[in-house]
Amino acid sequence: MASGKSHAAASIASAIVLSPIVASWKSDIPAGLMFAVGNLCGVILSPDLDQQQKTISEAIISRIPIIGWLFWLYFLPYAWIFPHRSPLTHLPVLGTIIRLVYLIGPIFIFLFIFANDQLYHLVFHVAPPNTQWFLFGLCTSDTLHWINDGMPLHGFKN
Repeated sequence: MASGKSHAAASIASAIVLSPIVASWKSDIPAGLMFAVGNLCGVILSPDLDQQQKTISEAIISRIPIIGWLFWLYFLPYAWIFPHRSPLTHLPVLGTIIRLVYLIGPIFIFLFIFANDQLYHLVFHVAPPNTQWFLFGLCTSDTLHWINDGMPLHGFKN
């Protein structure tokens, strides 16, 4: 199993190498930048957040006072719910979606319950430009993580 540092290095390398390709292919520099941001967010929103011990993601974000502690505290139940290297956390795309829902789901529920109609419309109906490229970059980071872990297809315990 690869280390958190090698997972982070793969995501950073992907951002550096593939983002210019996305930008030139789409003739859209912001698309390439959003792809890079998605890849780099994959370092923080790693499939390894399912570990109960401190991960490299948490070590990086813990450098930010208060936010780092809140991030660790927020993802602690996630680590309790999902066993490490579960298909629900480590499979590309599926694991990405589950982490994003876990991360932003409570925000959407809060907005749904308490927001006024204008804020509700803004959040639920107006996506930032190139959001799909951010998500594609995040999925690319997770796919590289899965490949680095040896692409487990069953059992998920190497």
